[in-house]
Amino acid sequence: MSWVLRIAGLDMPSSARVLDVGCGNGAYVRRLNNLDIKVVGCDLSAGMLAAAAAVAPGSCFVQADVVCLPFPADSFDLVLAPHMLYHVDDRRSAAAELRRVIRPGGRCL
Repeated sequence: MSWVLRIAGLDMPSSARVLDVGCGNGAYVRRLNNLDIKVVGCDLSAGMLAAAAAVAPGSCFVQADVVCLPFPADSFDLVLAPHMLYHVDDRRSAAAELRRVIRPGGRCL
């Protein structure tokens, strides 16, 4: 996790607005919250979102499929999608959707 956050430039407090797609158990959300970074956790699984809410209470979580994210275009400075794309059948659509929600100049990791 530290390696991913260091590459993303999120290993210190930041004003970046972050989307964690496939947030799973909420480990990244919790770590980013501890750094006072505004993050939205997103997962297709209601069970994983419940687990994430338990470790990162008060955080924002959204149940959604990566190929149809419920956010406006250009909503996030950074999108994290580590350890999840191998679960996705239509990776081209997922990549297009991740790109859509990143603001110009933003990044996806």
